[in-house]
Amino acid sequence: MAQVTLFHKRFGGSISLAQELADMTSEFPFWARPFWKWFVVWLAPKIQETQLQRTMRDVERQAKEIGDQWEKEGRERVVLAAVEQAKLEHPDAKVEVVKMPHHPVDAVYIEKPPEPGNQAQEALGFGSIEIRAPWVGN
Repeated sequence: MAQVTLFHKRFGGSISLAQELADMTSEFPFWARPFWKWFVVWLAPKIQETQLQRTMRDVERQAKEIGDQWEKEGRERVVLAAVEQAKLEHPDAKVEVVKMPHHPVDAVYIEKPPEPGNQAQEALGFGSIEIRAPWVGN
């Protein structure tokens, strides 16, 4: 009797674990194939559930990263707008952003030159310092 060889050809894409297991059926002896097919049918939903959970964890991680990035960009935009506003209010002052390590947002640092007519500031050469930061309650 002539032996028949079966083969599978796939075009593109990736092969899932369940499909790889189903393709292994021809590698088992004839008498073990029904058991193997039953095992693959029993195992396939568990494989799909595991892959779904892994994908959802990955999606949640990516969503958190994107949210953190948007929050950071929003913080930077707010602080830069505050710096521009402070420069408009105090054109002769030195204005910059101050990083605050234990505060969720950065602050705006305004260093003003001595006020004309303020004898103490003129005598000492001191100006005034103002730090603006949004209030963050407990």
